[in-house]
Amino acid sequence: MSLLETRSKTGSRSDVRLSKVVPEVLSRESRARRYGIDCPSELHWHAKEPGGDYKQKLTIKNVSTQVIKFKYKLPETSFFFMKFPDLFTLNPGMAASIDVNFRPIRSEPYDDVIEFITTQGNFFIRVIATMPEHGVKMQEHLDFGFATVKEESTRTFVLRNIGEVNAPFELLSEAPFDVSPKEGVILPGKTMTVKISFFPTEASVYVGTIVCKQPIPRPALVMKISGIGKIPFVAISKSEVNFGTVLTGRAVNEEVILTNTSLVPVSFELNPIPHDHDPVKGKIPADGSLALQVTYTPISTGSFDCDYFEIVTPGGNIQKICCKGFAEPHSVEIDRSSINFGNLELGKVSLRTLEIRNNTKEKAFYQFITESMGCFEFSRTDGSIIQESSVNVDIRFTARVPGNFYRRIFILIKNQGPLYLDLTATAYVPLADSCSPRLSHSHPCAYRYHQNQDQVPRPMPLAQKHVDLYRTRQMMEGTAHARAIHEVTSSNNPTSVIWNEFFLDDTDSRREIFLLEQHVEFGAASEVGVGDYKQITVHNNTDVKQTAMFMIPPDNYIRQPDGAGEITMTTLGPVLKPLETCFKVFPEKADVLPKSSTTFKVAFRPEYRNAYYAQAIEIFVFPKTQRNFRLVTDENFVPPHCVTPVCSGNTFPVGMEAFTPKLRVPSTRISFPACAVSDKAYQIIEMYNDADTPLRYLFDEDQTGVFRCKPNNGLIMPHCAQLVAFMFCPLEAKRYEHVTTCVMNGSSVHAVKLTLIGSGNATSIELETNHLQVKPTCVGSVTSRAIEMKNPTGIPILFSCLVPESCSRVLVVEPDRGILRGNEKVSLFVHFAPRREGSYSLKVPIQIDQAKVRNLADAEMGEAEDLDETFSPRQQRRSVPSKQTVHLNVYGVGTVGAVTFEPETVDFGTLVVGTQVSRVIKLVNHSDCTMYHNITSSMEKNLEYKDGKGFISAFSTKRVTICFTPSERKYYNVTITCRLSTSSESLVTGDHGPNRTGIQLLQALEFEDAPQCQVLGNAVYPVLSIVDARAAGSVFNPISSSRVWREFSLMKMNKELSSDLNRKEVKWNKAEIDETDPTKVLQVMEMRFEVKEQGYPPSMNILRLKNTGVLALDFLLKFPKDDEDEPENWVDKDLQGEEELTLNMILENKLFLCEPRRGHLEVGEEVDLILSYKHLMATKEFRLPVVLNICELPAAGGVLNTGKQIVLSLIGQTLAIAEAYLHLPAPDAQHYKHLEWGFEKTPIGLISPPIQYYKLENLGQVPLDYHVDMSEVEKLNAENFGFDVVTCLDNTDWHLEPGESVTMRWVFNPLEAKMYTWQLPISVYSGESGGETHVVKFYAEGCQPSVHSNPETTIMPTPNQLVLMTAERFCMGNIPLGATIHRMIILTNFSHEQVMIFNFDLDGELAKQMVVLHPQSGEIDPLSHVVVKMTVRCMTSSILDFDVPCMVAPKQEPEEENEDLADDNEDAAPPPTSGTGRPSTGIAQSVSGGSVAGTAKSARRRKRTSVIELPPPMRSSVRQRHGGTRGFVSFQERNDGKDSGNRTQSFMDDAASVKSGSSRISAATAQTSVSMASALSSVSRQTGIGSHMDQEDDDESSEQYLFLSLQAHVRPPEQHRSLHENNHFFWFPKSSFSSPDGISPNLRLPTTASSATSDRRSPSLASGNDQSPASTATGTRGNSAAGSRPSTRDASQQAQLRAKVTEGILEQLLNDIINDDQILNSFTQLEEAPVPCFVQVAKRPPAIFQCEEASRGEAEAVADAAEKAHEGRKRRVYAGIDVPGHSAEVPLELTEEEEEELQRDTRRRTAMSMPEFENLAAFVLNACIFNFLEELTYGEEQL
Repeated sequence: MSLLETRSKTGSRSDVRLSKVVPEVLSRESRARRYGIDCPSELHWHAKEPGGDYKQKLTIKNVSTQVIKFKYKLPETSFFFMKFPDLFTLNPGMAASIDVNFRPIRSEPYDDVIEFITTQGNFFIRVIATMPEHGVKMQEHLDFGFATVKEESTRTFVLRNIGEVNAPFELLSEAPFDVSPKEGVILPGKTMTVKISFFPTEASVYVGTIVCKQPIPRPALVMKISGIGKIPFVAISKSEVNFGTVLTGRAVNEEVILTNTSLVPVSFELNPIPHDHDPVKGKIPADGSLALQVTYTPISTGSFDCDYFEIVTPGGNIQKICCKGFAEPHSVEIDRSSINFGNLELGKVSLRTLEIRNNTKEKAFYQFITESMGCFEFSRTDGSIIQESSVNVDIRFTARVPGNFYRRIFILIKNQGPLYLDLTATAYVPLADSCSPRLSHSHPCAYRYHQNQDQVPRPMPLAQKHVDLYRTRQMMEGTAHARAIHEVTSSNNPTSVIWNEFFLDDTDSRREIFLLEQHVEFGAASEVGVGDYKQITVHNNTDVKQTAMFMIPPDNYIRQPDGAGEITMTTLGPVLKPLETCFKVFPEKADVLPKSSTTFKVAFRPEYRNAYYAQAIEIFVFPKTQRNFRLVTDENFVPPHCVTPVCSGNTFPVGMEAFTPKLRVPSTRISFPACAVSDKAYQIIEMYNDADTPLRYLFDEDQTGVFRCKPNNGLIMPHCAQLVAFMFCPLEAKRYEHVTTCVMNGSSVHAVKLTLIGSGNATSIELETNHLQVKPTCVGSVTSRAIEMKNPTGIPILFSCLVPESCSRVLVVEPDRGILRGNEKVSLFVHFAPRREGSYSLKVPIQIDQAKVRNLADAEMGEAEDLDETFSPRQQRRSVPSKQTVHLNVYGVGTVGAVTFEPETVDFGTLVVGTQVSRVIKLVNHSDCTMYHNITSSMEKNLEYKDGKGFISAFSTKRVTICFTPSERKYYNVTITCRLSTSSESLVTGDHGPNRTGIQLLQALEFEDAPQCQVLGNAVYPVLSIVDARAAGSVFNPISSSRVWREFSLMKMNKELSSDLNRKEVKWNKAEIDETDPTKVLQVMEMRFEVKEQGYPPSMNILRLKNTGVLALDFLLKFPKDDEDEPENWVDKDLQGEEELTLNMILENKLFLCEPRRGHLEVGEEVDLILSYKHLMATKEFRLPVVLNICELPAAGGVLNTGKQIVLSLIGQTLAIAEAYLHLPAPDAQHYKHLEWGFEKTPIGLISPPIQYYKLENLGQVPLDYHVDMSEVEKLNAENFGFDVVTCLDNTDWHLEPGESVTMRWVFNPLEAKMYTWQLPISVYSGESGGETHVVKFYAEGCQPSVHSNPETTIMPTPNQLVLMTAERFCMGNIPLGATIHRMIILTNFSHEQVMIFNFDLDGELAKQMVVLHPQSGEIDPLSHVVVKMTVRCMTSSILDFDVPCMVAPKQEPEEENEDLADDNEDAAPPPTSGTGRPSTGIAQSVSGGSVAGTAKSARRRKRTSVIELPPPMRSSVRQRHGGTRGFVSFQERNDGKDSGNRTQSFMDDAASVKSGSSRISAATAQTSVSMASALSSVSRQTGIGSHMDQEDDDESSEQYLFLSLQAHVRPPEQHRSLHENNHFFWFPKSSFSSPDGISPNLRLPTTASSATSDRRSPSLASGNDQSPASTATGTRGNSAAGSRPSTRDASQQAQLRAKVTEGILEQLLNDIINDDQILNSFTQLEEAPVPCFVQVAKRPPAIFQCEEASRGEAEAVADAAEKAHEGRKRRVYAGIDVPGHSAEVPLELTEEEEEELQRDTRRRTAMSMPEFENLAAFVLNACIFNFLEELTYGEEQL
């Protein structure tokens, strides 16, 4: 149907003429191949405006080899305009063009065709016009997957304008989803990318929608978005990064691997603690890692750095990292610390070489703090040394002035402590004999000098030993100078003495010689060579006169003249020609008096302009007395002192701008290592002059004295460096930060500010808490508690934990001592092990002190060393700080523990097998101590515990999760036990300290009383059952429900659905099996739909599914390819197999439908499942496997396979039109397959085997003929000796009209007990078509008839029969010899008016000997019944098969009598049946006659009436006596025997069956009793008995006979025992042939021959067991409750309440009988009457009562036995011990009364042991039960 036709039907305008049928438009290739014409298949106009004329050309080309003539037919609609259709002729290869104009009048789509007519046929060209499209396309789903909580995840999707106009849109979203942009316009054919963000706030599943709103009428688009928020977890590879020792300034890298163990990426932020660094941010991919690079670059030499960092994620995951490192100083050494230039003559020069070695792997920079051209000249004063190498420095001394020279030169090394070099030298004037011989009188000055040389002083040669002796002498004397240098520091820095001396200024008054001016600044000189004078004052702080001598180094700017620095001989001696310097001192040499000062003038005489000058002037001061060596010794020799004032100036004009300085420093922030208060820390920085001119620097002074630097001023030559040392001496414990200004070139404009940072520290520690509370601990256990101790300072601290000796066995702290470096933490493990119950309060002092370590990298106590003690003890005590003590208070309690479960029983209820269910139980610790627990059970594979091991805190509750996973279907009852012990907590937590000291205190104790908890659970499978099935067939061919059950294999399906899962099915549910085809793993149920012809309505079947289990369930019907995606268009379908193509065709056409496909059923709920098959195409058979899955369908989606899965093989067949179809019946799917049939088991040897049926139906629409090939049957019969084992009673050829059926009758008569099989081909013919043959395989089994089988008793009433018997045939099977069998028969009168009489004929030989019936005759009221008791005594081994006739006839009405007779009868008792309608229960007196004396004796007693002859009590109301309305009485069950052929019910059970209506009176005859009334009602309707019987005339009524058939096989006991397990079901009466002579009077029951039989097998009452008469009355049911005297207390737990009531009634009746006066009198009369009472009812009286003479001997024998028994029962008194031959027996004397009573008891026991008495008791009890059951038959069960 075309598009326009569709629009017309849906409401388009009616004036548009449309074609009715759209013809087929061929493809271009098909058209050229068929017609030889090549042209397009359609002409398409798009988006054309109405009112226009739009033309297209249609080109027709002849591609054939012949001339083609054609014409066209105009389109039916007038909107496509063409010229008149002339005839076109095209030669081969030629083409023609046809104009087609489109003239629309409305904005709507148009569709039509142009028909072309050719000689080869007609073809069509489509002409179509479409509207412009508009709209936005958006995807339907977007899943973020896993996203990080509290982080934004982004995705993008595309909005595409699939229309031809602009598409505005608006996007709507809701949190946590957001989109950007929210609105916009998309041009035609364009796209727009939209960003969507997802910000989950918690770990949960989020589902939302994005709505795209479009202009009306376009519908809104909805996109479902989802995401799962997950909390990430970041793990670190190591929590501590220890860099060790690193050279200052060197960068070392370490990596910390951050691992993201979650499935989502996570961002993190690295924050320092404290926050003195910038945070670092990053992102770790999902399930990935990131290498975090940690760089350590130490900047403070000798400092220990310890910093902490936190890695924080937005989700709250925090990881801490501790970074440690020590700034190791450089190791630069000099080959010697002192150089002695010797004793030199004036003018001589001495050269020495100093080696400086760099032992580190980094470049080192050094500098000598001295002038290069001073007294001691250096070849270089600064420089660098490459790694692991050395340099040489030449030092030269020139003797220009006589005297001793000593100077300590300090060497500053970058990133290392200073070194010092002692330089000593002596210059003297040579002696005369050593002068040159050229000196003569011609040299008057020299000559005069040598003549007076004795007057020239010569100093004593100075050596290093003199320096060492002098310094030692000062330290021993404790001078101020020595104390200042050797001041003891707490850090014990080995270079502190050098640092002290280096920073001891020349102006320090503690010096022996000091200056008043350290720095002489001249400023800018006015003119070159002219300047003002400054002064330098030298103060003598000693007690001797000192001589000060100035030595000014030459200036670098001045070129020295010739001869400068050489010595000239004068009359006064050698004269040094002075060097040219810019600074002049006047005088150059002068004396300084003790304790006084001398001032010297200094002049600044520069020679160059625009230059900076700075010079250190050396002043050597020595005692005046030491100018001559004769005045000094080694002990009092004092080396000269040297002070070096610095003079500086410049020659820049005033106001002139100086050179622009270019100073470079590594950092403007100088950090000092942490130090203690009053201690000192040092740092050395390098200042480099990058300019081409000298740089003059000057540092300002810190007025607080905390920070100092040296040298604080100087001149740095171009491209040279200067090392400056800074000192930090904190006065308080705080952080210092000072900004010092370095003024360059005298201008503050170019000043550089350096920030000096230092921290003063006082020894202290921080504990988490000073009061540590240890939880109560069980005695014998150990509780470990870790407490963190931190060194908040930057200096190393030594701590010692001093646990008192009295507490050492209870409390241990480790580590007990150690060193904590700056900002470092340590965990102190406190182990508490109480030895008794009670409270503990312990105080642990922790002593702290500043650690004395060689360097700050030392951590072990063994590495801490003190310096050599050089001070006196008094000075040492004054310098060393005192120790501090911090107390840690520990509180604990020692106690004992007790743990219980709550609840003590955990019931998981009913759950599915294989599913895991969790329950939370509580472990409650009722004590005040922590206990260690471990939960165990005997079923570890089914029970798992979360937190099943661990500790329970005091007075707390711990939640333990029990995960129960049942593995099979059964009831679980598991006991879990909680093992308690005093195991140390440290064993699990690992907090036992580094030395495992906590474990050493443990005393392992385990508690015996372990708490227990019962875990209950009932593991089942969800059960889905089919409770009903219907076929929605046609009214012409209805289908029964039973046929649906067979065709759909529903019985087999129910059986399979209710069974357990096998191993393969369990693996299939868990997807652990390597198989994808469910039919190879699961059970397959064939479900065959009704066969119909093509085009008929679908075959529909309705199955009612019900949840018959105890759990709610979900079901799912899974079709093939439900989980597969649609194949792409490029998939070649030719490559698919035939089965796959057929399956695809079935699914595409939806031939099979199932509704609903899924559902949820609570317990007991039902749902109708509709299965249908469409008859669309004729085919043989279509099969579709559908998996029925009993599962769980979560709300979030997915399937949880928890139950049974089966494959429903849906089979459908469709007949072609007029196709014949013969339907074969479906077999029992539980045993047979399709095209198989099985007959019922048939016993062999049956005279009339049953007929079995096989039904054939014609379900087609045409008649058919069929033929059954009986060749296989004939062959089977021939193989069985020609015997007709299988016989077909019907014709093998038949004609069936549509809808007709035929039932073939078969007779199976087996010869052997085996399985017979044969194939039966059935050929079907319809009309002239060929036949189709179906081969059916038949199965039939012959079986051996069992002798214990119970054939059914049928009731077939004869015409006019009014009385029916409940059972007419009693097959009692095997009976042991001597047993007595009891049965009951009910005779029912179905007449409404007639009273019937009955009489059993027992005149037969067998009946007379073996059968007793009571009552033997009587009357039956209308619509009433009577109960007859039958007793069979099997006294002869024989095979019984005889009948007992029973005559029934109507009772004749009595003749009328006169009133006198009637009056006389008024006093008579009414008949038993009056008032109640109950039958008479009189019994004939059949008691054997006794002796005359006995009869007379009984006549004197009161009249006795048997209990079975007593009339029943009158009831106020009697229930309706119809069988269908009577209630059911259940008696106690007994243990069934293994042989089903034996009697399997007790007499009480038979009575119950009488009441209930079930045929249980006889185990051999399973026939209904009371319920036969309902059965007979149907019989009466068929035979006319009942309703029509009452209408018959009395004359027509006659006597009728009923027959009671008895069948039994009486076997000897030995043979009977070989056939059966036991004889519990039979009662054996006592033998009356036993002689009483052998009866022992001291025994209550005699031991008979039957006692040889085991207790389990012997049914006899005389087996030696003490059995009550009740056991005989019930037939001796073995070990069951009926086998002994029944009582409510002894009843089993499974007995029903009604059974208990019944037993109570029986017990009461028995007690009434035993306590009856007549029974009691019968025992008392034994002493008086010669005939006991039981003789009256005995058929054969005992021999002792038959003849007095014959029985006299037996009486004497009885008397003798009594005498022996009396002697044996005498009481004896034993004297002495019981030793054979040594015991004395003293018989007691009895009184006459005692003797008489003893004889009476003996006679009574003798009488009770006789068989007659036991038979009497059995008879009375039997009659009592009979009477009781008779009451039950009248609905009086509430007795």
